Amino acid sequence: MKVSRNEMIAALSRAYEGAGHHIGDYEDAAQMVAWSHMCGLGGFDRIALPPVAPKGGATPRLVFENDDIAVIDAGGADVCEHGSLAAHLAFSKAQKSDFAIVELANCRYPDLT
Repeated sequence: MKVSRNEMIAALSRAYEGAGHHIGDYEDAAQMVAWSHMCGLGGFDRIALPPVAPKGGATPRLVFENDDIAVIDAGGADVCEHGSLAAHLAFSKAQKSDFAIVELANCRYPDLT
């Protein structure tokens, strides 16, 4: 059976929303999984379906930072909960120095980052 990208994203968004992820996080998660699957990286094989609920209370913590590099400890949370935070930090660092590396450590599904 063939499924369109939009159908994959819509179904994954509903699944992550139903698991209790916040708006924005579940949309990012759905797009990230669909993109990795479409690129041949096995997005569906790398996640638990149905999605697990957010860990809750897992506050991200900045472990290391300099001008170009940052490491964020996710506290064991799903990459979907703090992945957008890491992306925004990388974007803001890259705007300043044209280069940035941000690692999201200690998270579930780290290979999706």
